[in-house]
Amino acid sequence: MRLLLLATLIFATTLGAQQPKKIVKPQATPKAESKVATVKPTEPLKAPVVTAQWTVTGFTNPESVCWDATAKVWYVSNMTNGDLGREGKGFLARLDKNGLITTLEWVKGLNAPKGMGLVGRTLFVADIDKLVAVDVDKGAVTARYAVAGAQFLNDVATSPEGDVYVSDTLGNAIYLLKKGAAAVQSFSKGPQLDGPNGLLVRDGKLLMAGWGHIINAATLETSVAGRVHRIDLKTRAISALAKEPLGNLDGLEAFGKNLLVTDWSAGKLYLMDDTGASLLVREGFKNCADLGVDPFRHIVAVPESGGGQVTFLVLN
Repeated sequence: MRLLLLATLIFATTLGAQQPKKIVKPQATPKAESKVATVKPTEPLKAPVVTAQWTVTGFTNPESVCWDATAKVWYVSNMTNGDLGREGKGFLARLDKNGLITTLEWVKGLNAPKGMGLVGRTLFVADIDKLVAVDVDKGAVTARYAVAGAQFLNDVATSPEGDVYVSDTLGNAIYLLKKGAAAVQSFSKGPQLDGPNGLLVRDGKLLMAGWGHIINAATLETSVAGRVHRIDLKTRAISALAKEPLGNLDGLEAFGKNLLVTDWSAGKLYLMDDTGASLLVREGFKNCADLGVDPFRHIVAVPESGGGQVTFLVLN
């Protein structure tokens, strides 16, 4: 049974702030050519305003939402028998641009599908120990890439070059499928990855949201909460974006020049800037997982695994 509660989308338009004036540094002698230095004041992080919200129900343990800007549809992964279920009952749902479910079991025969990422018209899906390729125009699985040693493949991020990165939360690893490659290779591995979950490629870096230091694989209990990290795609050097632990982090998406990140356990959605500073945007979600974003309409889709629903927010 599908239940759809739609609210009218209200977009708030705000006036942009004036650009800071250029300050000309005085020179000791007129012989040298004057140079103009632009002073960039530090802008405090401001939480966006939620101008509309609606919830779509009828899902089965939804874990990830992906926006397809070409087809103008949303995809939602459903882990029917839990996050490690291998009975082949997992599926992907297809929604229209406003979140209306058009085909609930659009792609079937998956196990516990989680994060998703698009390369052209191919949707890559993390499915426990395999990376699954789906032709979105046909709604059919075209390939399954086995990931040797993978324990809990979780999120997927794609690069402008067509490379695909997938995180393994329990294995403390990130894997890479190069464009055109026939097999997945190891990209990074080790406890410094902080239980890698959400992934995002931006500006030559792989941003990664950590679940935290896991001390119980069955419950995913942590002794230290997770932070957001950045990994250089060339050197593979890793550094922490946020100095302090934030939570059991799950989804990670760009929102303008900033980031949106979810805390699955606490049911919170945060806005974060490139210094690691964060602000709470909304709380009260039932296990908010891997969110999706339509950047043009400022719509954020938050899957609530514990509630069997996806909540849509318009943020301005």
